[in-house]
Amino acid sequence: MEKQRHRPLRSGSAIALVAILLTVACTSGDGSPQRGATSATSSGATGTDASQAPLSRAQEFRALTEYVNNMIDCLEADGIKMRKAPDGLGFEPDPAYPQGEGAGQSFTECNEENGPPPEPRPLTAEEWSAAYPEAERQSRCLEQNGFPVPELPSRETWVQDMVTGSKDSYYAFSEISPDQIPSAQRACPAKDVVQILAEAETGG
Repeated sequence: MEKQRHRPLRSGSAIALVAILLTVACTSGDGSPQRGATSATSSGATGTDASQAPLSRAQEFRALTEYVNNMIDCLEADGIKMRKAPDGLGFEPDPAYPQGEGAGQSFTECNEENGPPPEPRPLTAEEWSAAYPEAERQSRCLEQNGFPVPELPSRETWVQDMVTGSKDSYYAFSEISPDQIPSAQRACPAKDVVQILAEAETGG
């Protein structure tokens, strides 16, 4: 079954920035990160004409939130019970409800109806640096909840890895078994970087 999953505070060769990941292949449903996914932000496009002023981070966050809500509404109108990812910028089928065989077709139709997800601008080193405290908080939370956690690199190294999209960049769930990742994500969700920047802009 198709899923959409958000990968918090993560950047890599297949995902240059943090936002919604569209996974179009069937998955095992174990909650493990999806390889080869299409990133909503991998191209860094804003979805606007080049002559227009770029959106603020608050505007980008609102656009992402609206897209997620519209997709959930569309899928649930087809009888597919959905739930939001812990950070609010992703969604997945609710495992508490059985999904019909037509779920894949519904996802395709809803995706066509709502268009591709918004694409925030590439994050700068300064913006990634502002997100580092959230990575620290999530790492502490996972450790306090008994999950194995890789050592968080220094802010300088972490930012450099995120900006360059290093394949070795830090991922908080890398040492957690796939079947435990969903519970770890719900115990210790991380805010999306765009959300962090939007809240800084608006004082929220």
